[in-house]
Amino acid sequence: MPTEAQINANRLNAQKSTGPITPEGKAASSLNALKSGIDAWSHIIPGEDPAELEALTAQFLLHYKPTGPTQLSLVDTLISTEWIQRRLRRVEAQLWNYSVECLDQNLTHAEFVDASVQHNSPLGHSYQEALDPFARLQRRIDGTNRMYLRTLKVLQDLQAAASTPVSEPPSSMPAHPLTPPIGFVPPTVPESGEPAHASHGNQQFALARESGVYPTVAYQPLKETAARALSRLTGC
Repeated sequence: MPTEAQINANRLNAQKSTGPITPEGKAASSLNALKSGIDAWSHIIPGEDPAELEALTAQFLLHYKPTGPTQLSLVDTLISTEWIQRRLRRVEAQLWNYSVECLDQNLTHAEFVDASVQHNSPLGHSYQEALDPFARLQRRIDGTNRMYLRTLKVLQDLQAAASTPVSEPPSSMPAHPLTPPIGFVPPTVPESGEPAHASHGNQQFALARESGVYPTVAYQPLKETAARALSRLTGC
């Protein structure tokens, strides 16, 4: 059972813990809900530092700020390919050193102690002797670089699409209703079965109504009927 002094010491230690301070640490803690798939120990081979991979992971997460599992997976791919690229560059340097060492091992004792022979174009001889390993290594470097660039393009397009606001489709309805103005009288179109003279007569009566002067012929039957009625009343 802890003593009172131990409990007080634990409380003091807890107060000293203020969380991450560096930008890399803050970036990693801000993404606690999204766990990166990069495991330092599973990606490390002898001669590599796990802390260096952890720092690289924090830098990528801070820079790209992935949202959602898809973006996080793409960022993990970028981290992995970048880490492999650094490893391949070290392999290339060690391949050069190894090839030079092999040249020294193929020399005789007299050639080895002869400085003019020992240092006569060592890199050219090393490349000639290890041409196939260098070619296979370069293909691996090129393939990893292509993977990095393709993944980066997909991630940038995905983040650009997420930040672009969705525009509403244009409405098919007209902005203003197609209603005739007030006072507009559409022209009367005669039906196919109506004779042409009937339409002509309608136009004459329309013009007479607007002018107030009606044709005499149109009212001649009315005048004759009124005259006959008047004669019957007066007996004339």
